[in-house]
Amino acid sequence: MAKKKSKSDIIAAYVAKHPKATWRTAAQDLEKRGITSGYFASQRSKLKTQGTLAVVAEDASGETTSGASSEARPHKKRGPKPGRKPGRKPATIRIGGSSTLTDAVEFARKAGGLQQAQALLEELARVQV
Repeated sequence: MAKKKSKSDIIAAYVAKHPKATWRTAAQDLEKRGITSGYFASQRSKLKTQGTLAVVAEDASGETTSGASSEARPHKKRGPKPGRKPGRKPATIRIGGSSTLTDAVEFARKAGGLQQAQALLEELARVQV
């Protein structure tokens, strides 16, 4: 029993036979096999970057020559992702140089306890609304 060809193998074979093929020209043949335009484009691009797709070029005399791409595009190395630098502690919200938890504890002590601090904050919320 013969193995069924994968979609990427079908595309590679089609593009090898028709190097200048675009989706518009290939759609009629490949849609029958369940291949979409997006998949065709991604596989063709993959073949180009791997250097396995035959590149068609014109000579100065106007003749077309085809051959394997000798210069596959090298993959770019990506730098580090933006954001917090590794090894740094998470950012804390600071007001006036001290942490907010320390300020909250100090406020509760000055208010005479947690219940009095909550009552003051509720009063402040009513006034500011």
